[in-house]
Amino acid sequence: MFEELLVNAFLFGLTGTPINKRDRNTFWAFGADEDEQGYMSRYSFQDSIRDKATLPLHFEAVDVKLHINKDAIDEVYSQMTDQLSEEDRDDLVKRAAKMAVLIKAPARVNAICQHIVGRIQNYVVNSGTGQVIYTPHTAVEVPVMMSELVKWLNADLDIHPLLVSGIAQFQLVHIHPFLDGNGRASRLLSTLCLYKAGYDFKRLFTISEYYDRDRPTFYRSIQSVRDNGMDMTGWLDCFVTGLETQMIEVRERSEQVIRRDVLVNQYGLNQRQGKALGYLLQHGKLTIQDFETLCPTVNRRSLQRDLKGMLDKNLITAEGATNQLIYRLAG
Repeated sequence: MFEELLVNAFLFGLTGTPINKRDRNTFWAFGADEDEQGYMSRYSFQDSIRDKATLPLHFEAVDVKLHINKDAIDEVYSQMTDQLSEEDRDDLVKRAAKMAVLIKAPARVNAICQHIVGRIQNYVVNSGTGQVIYTPHTAVEVPVMMSELVKWLNADLDIHPLLVSGIAQFQLVHIHPFLDGNGRASRLLSTLCLYKAGYDFKRLFTISEYYDRDRPTFYRSIQSVRDNGMDMTGWLDCFVTGLETQMIEVRERSEQVIRRDVLVNQYGLNQRQGKALGYLLQHGKLTIQDFETLCPTVNRRSLQRDLKGMLDKNLITAEGATNQLIYRLAG
């Protein structure tokens, strides 16, 4: 019954001794068909600790309203069957008053499951200080909120696709449905929204590149929504600015690649010289150490010849002392 109500729950073992009877089948839950020799029977708790398969368990007493008070049940039962004969009462006890029946009563099982789900809580903490910075919604609320988000995304919205993408990213982070990976999932969702709306970036960038440059500002923009009564203006400004910055950089990189290819063909450059030229277009200068990083399997003498060839063609210039030369594009 618990399996039907807690469909996303997973199994974990509470014993180091495999047992094999009815639904208490450790082999069924944790074994493998390939384990013909029964290694599980020899797998010690020391092995489990070594493999980090043994984890601490934290027990919490269930609300007293979910406990079975046998004395109270007996008293109520006595009152309800006061008019029955002793024989009828004994017969009724045998058929309906078994403890197992009471324990497995659907209403009680459902109440326990609701209690368990209600106690499951995820937290967002500061990785440096360990301080809780956001307490997401409870596990009971998450499915409802996710369903509402999906319905909203699938509706015919009179909102610009860029704003829809930004709202979707925030909402998934805000709902926080997963124990880990919510940020990555939210950025994938926002990218999916953009692709569905016709914004095909050809995998030239990911929005994460922009956020990674200034994580504190990104997190402050997310938190500002909650601090301002769910006003998303500040967050959406950050989101759109990030997209704009990334697209400008993609355009600039594309122009650099096109210019590099034109110059490689115009001057007859080899592959290594093409790499050096691409680096110069992106960074403005190049040293022999930079070139060695670009071509780690090539010796310095060969790389120096490549650079001299580019100097002879007046494609680049050099300044500084020997072995400390800085190369730049000519003109």
